Amino acid sequence: MKKLSLLLAILLIVSFGVSAADANTTLNIATEVADQFGLVIHTGNAPTSLSDFNGLTSAGTAVDPIAFDDTDITNESTRTLTVSAMTNKTSAYKVSVTAEPLSATGQTTPIGYTVSPASSSAIVVDEEKTFDLMTFNATGGLFFSSKDFGITLSASDWENAGAGEYSTQWTVSLVTN
Repeated sequence: MKKLSLLLAILLIVSFGVSAADANTTLNIATEVADQFGLVIHTGNAPTSLSDFNGLTSAGTAVDPIAFDDTDITNESTRTLTVSAMTNKTSAYKVSVTAEPLSATGQTTPIGYTVSPASSSAIVVDEEKTFDLMTFNATGGLFFSSKDFGITLSASDWENAGAGEYSTQWTVSLVTN
């Protein structure tokens, strides 16, 4: 009888001990990745990471414009720049520009220029123009796209222009295609 009681006690302990080890719980983990977009015109290397992109210095700002002098005109010098875009949203994109020729207060003759995107036809900006600097397909994750382009002032417009401080400002937009 003692053996039977001991056996029953062992079975009760083992069965309650096993069922206590069957406890379960769940853990839910969530995050949200917000849309990220960036656009910069710069000189130098194309970015391949977020830190590269954030480290770029904008070229052609109001404080430090892309400047041409008479030597540049005589030598038909081209300023080469790079447009870089960043997004994490899968879609087709284009970098669109609206540009006008350079003008100066009190002067009636504008100074035109040519924009030469790499591997695309040159655009002569002798009046307001809208054109694309680049197109690309973002394929998921953080995606970077860059393209070089050149700007060359019109030598004949420059020679025919009256004295003054000529300038223009582009509107550059990253838009879904």
